[in-house]
Amino acid sequence: GKTHIKGYPGPDYDPDLIVWADWKPITGENAWVILGALQSAFNQIDRKVPLQSMDEFKLAESIIRAMKTLQIEMGAILHAAEGTDGKDPAEISTENNFSVYAALKMMYQLTQDRQYYEMTKKLENYFVKYSLDKNGKRFYQGGLLKNNLFTPRQDFAVDCQTWGILVLTPREIDRWFG
Repeated sequence: GKTHIKGYPGPDYDPDLIVWADWKPITGENAWVILGALQSAFNQIDRKVPLQSMDEFKLAESIIRAMKTLQIEMGAILHAAEGTDGKDPAEISTENNFSVYAALKMMYQLTQDRQYYEMTKKLENYFVKYSLDKNGKRFYQGGLLKNNLFTPRQDFAVDCQTWGILVLTPREIDRWFG
C-alpha cells in the first residue's frame, strides 16, 4: 500500500516492509505458478470442465507467452526481463530453465500444442550444449550470455543437480551425456 519508501534501497530500508522491488519477474518463480495452476486445473478435470476454458489454464498460457519472448537463440530462457531490479538481463539460471521445461512438458501433455513441444526442444539444446560441465560432470548453476558468448558460473548449486535429474530423468541424462 505504500507508494514511496524512504531510503529504498539505502541503509534505512525497512526489511519488514514489502516494496514493489520485492516482486520480481523471475523465470523460475513464474514457472512454479504455471505448474501450480495446471495441477489445480488438472485436479478439477473430473468435473468435465474443458481445460482451455479454466482460469488456471489461461493463467499458465499467459505466463508461457511472456516466457517465449525471453527464450533466446541458444534455447535458454533468460532469468529475468530487462529492467528487473538487481538483475543482469544476460543472466541464465539452469535451475529456472528446468522449472520451465517441466511446465512446458506439462502443457504439451495436456494440449498436444506444438508450440510447447518446440519450446522444450529449444531448452534441450541449452541443456545439452551449455548447461553441463562435462569435466566436472555437473550442471552449471547458470551463467551470462554476452556478445553471443556463454560464460558459465563456476559455483556449485545442489538444486541444479537434484532438480535437473528429477525433471530431465536419469534416462534422458544418460542418453544425452553418456
